[in-house]
Amino acid sequence: MKRISLIFWLSLIASFAAHAENKEPETIFWYTGNFPPIHFVDGPYKNKGSGDIRREILIRYMPEFRHEIVTAAPGRTYETLRTQPNACNASMLKTPERAAALEYSEPFLQILPNGLITTRARLGLFKPFMNKQGELKLDAFLGAGKYHLGIIEGRSFGTGIDVTLKNAANKASLVAVPSSDHFQSRLLKLIHQDEYEAIVGYATEMVYVSRDLGVEKDVVFLPVIEEPRLVPSYVACSKSELGKRIIAAINRALANPETQREVDAAYRNWLDKDSGARFEL
Repeated sequence: MKRISLIFWLSLIASFAAHAENKEPETIFWYTGNFPPIHFVDGPYKNKGSGDIRREILIRYMPEFRHEIVTAAPGRTYETLRTQPNACNASMLKTPERAAALEYSEPFLQILPNGLITTRARLGLFKPFMNKQGELKLDAFLGAGKYHLGIIEGRSFGTGIDVTLKNAANKASLVAVPSSDHFQSRLLKLIHQDEYEAIVGYATEMVYVSRDLGVEKDVVFLPVIEEPRLVPSYVACSKSELGKRIIAAINRALANPETQREVDAAYRNWLDKDSGARFEL
């Protein structure tokens, strides 16, 4: 009887083990948008943006999951992460609202925040509003009442810049520029028109687009005093039990020094000389 019982239990354990081995791995849906040079969804740089490389590094360190990449607009990405159990985004800033709705990894990279981008020919206009560290006092610049800033309505530029734009005494100084490409149209207008003296954006955006247009030597990035020198960037996933397990696996991958070196190098590749120096301080 004992022998039969032992055989029964051994068979049951073997059955469970076989079932576990044959179980399909859980799927992570990586949501991404076309946001050069962080994410490229087509063209010669497809999947070669700094965020794309970051995602591929994580996928390499997480073979226990099945991975699918989904292209979507930022609004849909955020909504999916909020409502589905297994969605992630490899490049997301953290806000109180998002932190309440999503699971976040440990910071994987300290990036340069948004700043002002202008032409070298206009640089003299900004000197009176800059401190000794070369940082622009954005509220003072806007408060002068004679300059204009090209922005995209609805886009967050970081807590400091967002508050400054919201509280700008002279609202006429803010020029909303319709732009499906987020940056290129504003940069072209900046160079060829006098509708505004500067635009808001990331140093990496400036480098990629100006290289592509052949105007890299004509533009310059100005950090603003209202933003910190660096801001942390994260991986964000659904706030679910599966999302927590995914984030735990991501944190293990990010703890690997080699992972951090690869992530830093992918980001550093899209910085100009001055921005690179600030990044490495």
